[in-house]
Formats: sequence, structure tokens, C-alpha cells
Amino acid sequence: MIYLDTDAMIGAYVEADQYHARAQRAFERLLRDKRARLYTSDVVLWELANYFFYNAPAKNPAPAIHFAVDRLRHLRTWPRLEVVTPTAQDHLAALEDFQNFGDHPISLADCLSFAIMRRLGIPRVLSFDHHFRVAGFDIVAAQD
Repeated sequence: MIYLDTDAMIGAYVEADQYHARAQRAFERLLRDKRARLYTSDVVLWELANYFFYNAPAKNPAPAIHFAVDRLRHLRTWPRLEVVTPTAQDHLAALEDFQNFGDHPISLADCLSFAIMRRLGIPRVLSFDHHFRVAGFDIVAAQD
């Protein structure tokens, strides 16, 4: 069971991203492992869409938005990926983490991912964000 985080997806899709090569290799490994159960959440997909929206050229954002919509549609219909909708309990747990990790700059979106991962018993994450390690998860991309 592996959770897919926003920065790994951005890295896989964006050639100019600092993690592009590592994200590509990590995704290739995951795709070769037919037994790997992959998860992400609505919130991660929203962050992915927002990344493309906010990085689109101001004068012509339509191609970037179209690209983002295509990626999200593909991810939502990909049979190997389960997109999890957070529960009310996940939101409450995320608020607790958000408050408890106050000495770390951890986003509420990441805290929501932590809550989902704990609820579903997902021990590993494909991410380049060290905050997942701070929260007690194994980071798959760090194994490069």
C-alpha cells in the first residue's frame, strides 16, 4: 500500500521540476509491481490541479488547465489507483496534527493525507516531502 503525494505527481508530469527524474524512476518501479496498491486523495488531486492553474501563463491559462483536467480524469479512472475522499474524522484528525506539528511548517493538506494514511493503514508514501517522515511514514522516493 502506497500513498501518492502531490509533489511526486508534479515531479512525474513536469520535466522542469527538480524531482522529475527521481519521480519518473519511482513511478516506473511502482508500475512494474503489479501487486502495489496505490492510493491518493481528493485533496492531493486538488493540489495537483491548483499547481497547474497557478503556474499557467497569465495571458493563456487554458492549455495548462486542459492538461490538468486531462491528468485528473486519467488518475480518477486509473484502475490501479484508489482516490480516497476524506471523512469527517479525517478532517478532525488533520486539525489535531496541524496544531500538534506547529513547530514544523506542515500544510493542512499534508495533515489530511496523514489522517487518511493512518485510517487506511498505509505505511508508505511516494513523496519528496520530509514531513511524511516527521509524521512517521516511510518515504518511497527517498530510496533512490
